Amino acid sequence: MSADLLELEHVFGYSGKFQSTVHYHPTEPTMIIYTIGSLIVIEDINNKHSQWFLKGHDNDVTSISISNNGYLIASGQVGSQFHKHHEAPVIMWNYQTKAPITQFGGLVGKIIKVEFSRDSAYLSALTEDGRLIVWDCRDGSSIYNRRGEFPITSFAWGAVTELNQGLRGANKHNSYTLAACYPGQVVVNSFDYEIASMSYKITTAACQLPSAGMSRVYTCAACDTAGAYYFAGTNSGEIIIFNIQNRVFRASIPLSSNGILCILEVGGYLYVGSGDGKIKKLVGGDNKWSIVAEAQLPGKVVSLSYGRNEIISGTSLGCIFRLMPGDLTNTLHSESPIGAVRDVSFGLRSDMFLVIDAAGFARIWDSSDYTVILRVGPTNRIEGFSCAVGEDGCVLTGWKDGYIRCYDPQSSTLRWEIPNAHKGAVSALFINSNYILSGGEDGALRVWARMSHQLLVQFTDNKRTLTRVFPDLKLTNLIHSSGIDRIINTYDLKLERRVVHHEIGSGNILDMTQRKDNELELITCGVGNAILFWDCDEANPVQHIPLRVSIISIEVSPSGKFLAAGSEMGELFIFEVGTNNLISQGAVHSSKINRLRWSPDQKQIVTVSDDCSIALWNFYGQ
Repeated sequence: MSADLLELEHVFGYSGKFQSTVHYHPTEPTMIIYTIGSLIVIEDINNKHSQWFLKGHDNDVTSISISNNGYLIASGQVGSQFHKHHEAPVIMWNYQTKAPITQFGGLVGKIIKVEFSRDSAYLSALTEDGRLIVWDCRDGSSIYNRRGEFPITSFAWGAVTELNQGLRGANKHNSYTLAACYPGQVVVNSFDYEIASMSYKITTAACQLPSAGMSRVYTCAACDTAGAYYFAGTNSGEIIIFNIQNRVFRASIPLSSNGILCILEVGGYLYVGSGDGKIKKLVGGDNKWSIVAEAQLPGKVVSLSYGRNEIISGTSLGCIFRLMPGDLTNTLHSESPIGAVRDVSFGLRSDMFLVIDAAGFARIWDSSDYTVILRVGPTNRIEGFSCAVGEDGCVLTGWKDGYIRCYDPQSSTLRWEIPNAHKGAVSALFINSNYILSGGEDGALRVWARMSHQLLVQFTDNKRTLTRVFPDLKLTNLIHSSGIDRIINTYDLKLERRVVHHEIGSGNILDMTQRKDNELELITCGVGNAILFWDCDEANPVQHIPLRVSIISIEVSPSGKFLAAGSEMGELFIFEVGTNNLISQGAVHSSKINRLRWSPDQKQIVTVSDDCSIALWNFYGQ
């Protein structure tokens, strides 16, 4: 087996589901760090071809932080599905080696936020149940672990006071400020080292609030560079300002109608991102601030980070933007799906591919520069299920509401639609110059006229969802279908009836392809089954490829020499057709591969996954 035949070129997939998930590297200004499912991605912002991946989490990464010295990355996740108590570990990584240094366990549920102290010596994490923990980055020991009567909802490190207490190594034990938000209260924790006890003494003081009280739910927080002021965002759209040196409330500034989700302080300016998609730049001090610039982005603004003369922002619609700090002029850096990616298809061109996702979008990507050149979908965001590209470039899509919709690739407008093509989702599509094939959740296979879109014939032998439909490679009057009810059928369009029937005893069939050599056998895969080869003259499979994991998607390469297979664990396998030898494999997705497709020139493979990601692989086989 040779891993050299398969090379991961690029991964798309920033979903924007969580706050604080896009950052500039503090000492390497062209590098950004962001999340894709359970992966952490390091990318050169000026060269999208340069990506590195940190793999260690087994569920979505919910927050990341980079130490100010640039040496460390910290990440937290949603509770693991593979542990009884849904543990949510925090991992600390070495940025240079891209390897984990240590993993902090004992946390459950979900990590809300991770953040390094300003001198990079300590790491703090906040859990879903309001527990705040602080670890020493040098030895991994915990110096603070507390959950109060009311859960903490956000926090931020403040100033670091450098001290030399006569110990070996100047400034060995600095003093720290860590401010935290409770519902209706903000407290300031002071960490001061005591030589007598050889440990930190932690004192907590509440900030003085207005006499009328202030009941707020805090959603994010940041401290200014000097460590004098604490800015807390609320779900009602305000930023609340506290002087944390004097422990006193200073101002409440309403900024949004849909909550504050991120706050960034740079050079005396405040940049505030909110749920209404706006980023507002404020200037001022103490209790007097004014808005001097504003930008409107699509979706909620969930992350803000500053690099050298630039701000980067992540939104809930899977977009990453680059903004100028002065007037907030912005450009789109990347766009990704925000729902499980269900299907992928190539047309005649190898440099463009179509995907459809569960969030209600179908997009065409240009694989040369990773940009979206077409984005379509119903206005009411129906869940997408299947897609295909016609010989004329038309974009054929299948949806949860049973509609087949066809879009113009140039204007993005709807060309035509077939209402109620199926009861339930349109789960499989095929298009050529003669007809359109569709399979549905209702188990029906329907054949539609290519030009008039009228129903020509239908077959209803399956009772559950069809997973693949396509014509025979040799006899074009034959149509093959597979379904999750374990049935493979072949129909003769001339006779308008079923002519071949295969059925397996257990499991299901999730995908099907066809050999292109003289055998022309059908190949199937599914949960609880190996990869099976079927001959029309034999009732049982004529050969199989056993594997340790279930295969979800398969496709024979354009040359017919290779078989690509995607697994439930997100792995990609390449087999040699004929010998069935495994010749290469790779893994990048954190969830199952729903579909994969070869490019027409056989130089690339695209895999799409439940974790909202799309992977573009280079293949060097002949």
